[in-house]
Order: sequence, then C-alpha cells, then structure tokens
Amino acid sequence: MLHPTTNKLTLNRRFRHISFFLQPSSEDLSIELQTHLKSVKNVVRMMKRFKSSRLKLSDWISVRDVINIEIKLNIEIKCLFFFLLFLSSI
Repeated sequence: MLHPTTNKLTLNRRFRHISFFLQPSSEDLSIELQTHLKSVKNVVRMMKRFKSSRLKLSDWISVRDVINIEIKLNIEIKCLFFFLLFLSSI
C-alpha cells in the first residue's frame, strides 16, 4: 500500500471484514473467494495495455473472465448478506 490509512473507522471496518473471514463458519466462502480471485490476472497491467492499444486476444479473454468473476462474487456476497440477515432475524 502506498498510503496506509490512519482513519479509525476504516481500520475498524477492515478488521471486522477480516475477522468475518477468519471465522470457521466462513471457511467455505473464504475458499470459494480465494479460488475465484486466483484466476484474476494482473488488472493494472491489462489497463496499461488497454490505454496503449496493445491488448492481445488473451488480455481480452482475461478481461471477460474478470467481469464474470465479479458477477459471480457479487451474487455470492448478496446471497450471504441475505442469509446473515435471515439468521439475525431468527
């Protein structure tokens, strides 16, 4: 990180997120997220190639894959949110 935050609210929010993923009940979700994120290519490098008009076919395929992974993660996170909301209402 180039500029670590010193904002207490931001740090506490990050700590809560990390704590959530370290809980045994979140292990499946953590493994699934890791699996998805491992397949993400270097987005910064792809953006540099995109700006310089030097993208290869493999880069376009990677961009498509990143978008698909984002969609899957978004759906999974929403499902998790509603599941947790449901559990808290019981």
